[in-house]
Amino acid sequence: MESEGKLICTFRLVFNVNQVAWSPDGRYLAFAGEGGIIGIWDILRSERLFAVIFPGDAKGVAWLSKGKYILADFSRPDFSHTDFFPFLILDAATRDIIFKGFSGGHYHPGQLIPITENRFLMRHALEVHFYGVPPEVLEVGSHDLRNRYLPAGVKKDAKSDTQRLLAFSKDSSQVAATVGKVVYVTPLKDGHIPYPGGITYNGHTKMITQIYWISDSNQIVSADRDGVVHIWDATTGKTIAIYHQFAEHKLVVSPNGKYIASAGKDKAIHIWEIVTGKSISVYRGHSQIFNEICCFAWSPDGTQIASGDKKGFIHVWRVS
Repeated sequence: MESEGKLICTFRLVFNVNQVAWSPDGRYLAFAGEGGIIGIWDILRSERLFAVIFPGDAKGVAWLSKGKYILADFSRPDFSHTDFFPFLILDAATRDIIFKGFSGGHYHPGQLIPITENRFLMRHALEVHFYGVPPEVLEVGSHDLRNRYLPAGVKKDAKSDTQRLLAFSKDSSQVAATVGKVVYVTPLKDGHIPYPGGITYNGHTKMITQIYWISDSNQIVSADRDGVVHIWDATTGKTIAIYHQFAEHKLVVSPNGKYIASAGKDKAIHIWEIVTGKSISVYRGHSQIFNEICCFAWSPDGTQIASGDKKGFIHVWRVS
């Protein structure tokens, strides 16, 4: 029987909550929302530290440099906005803008991926750009996804060009990259991704829509269009487990790699054991009519989850 998650506190934005991210110490919660709003909540005191608005819609947010900076990315509202920029870095304490990314005509929002505390990547259409972080923000590598990750003899499929997803090992030494139904695991060195010569995983029968590298392990979680979740070994390519109960669900793996949080059309967030596939806990706080869970994230210690919805609410709740 599933236990019920316990609500700790609730915050309210005006529009959709697109992304939430916990600070490394678990005290603060950064958020990004529709209307270009980004900001930080103090979870301990249940108060908002600040919220600022920029052109476009804020799609993603992450912490850098052990919580000193926050990184946010934006989608362009329309091409008449000449002051639009695809991403920026803010000082979390002073709110000063440390760096603004340059606008590109083919920028795809929502492709912000922190790799380490001092490096992140941004995806621009079919290109990936790697950046170092302050005090000097530098582009340290870039790659064209149209021909990366394809071993010799594999024909490039134009339809799969828009379905490239990336997941990094915790030490950022390896990257798992999807091409349609296939995952390639290859080394990552100094911001440069060589062509794959490592492991190929062919277990999925449908296009892969989500992929996560389980922290402190060699295991990867990947989910496809039919909601089938595969747990597999990144060093051998062998399947460990397959689960079929995640149709149309968003997934997030817990920091200790033991659980999966999933959210679907039932407007609830379920906690599943990765080893058994058993649902052990559920949170139903976003069940209002016409609502939808847009994002959720585990706290660093894995005891709490922050979840944001279409009505602009952010809930912080304890996993039972």
